[in-house]
Amino acid sequence: QAPEDEDLARRIAAAQGELRRTLPPEMRKQAEQLYYRAVGQYLKGRYAEAGALVEEVLRLDPSSDSARALKEKVEGALRLSK
Repeated sequence: QAPEDEDLARRIAAAQGELRRTLPPEMRKQAEQLYYRAVGQYLKGRYAEAGALVEEVLRLDPSSDSARALKEKVEGALRLSK
């Protein structure tokens, strides 16, 4: 993603919004529950488990900004813990 490309950023945001609208409520709820489990694992220092859960969240809801942000944190924590 090119941060300086405003048109691309606008199109990405529109696509994410459309995906959120079309995601069935039960999938949205499942993704949200998995996300909170991932946060719990991250806070406990169980980074591999958190990473696996975040990947599942993103599989269900690729438009999840919070899951993407958590994925970056998990990846950073995994790099530092090696």
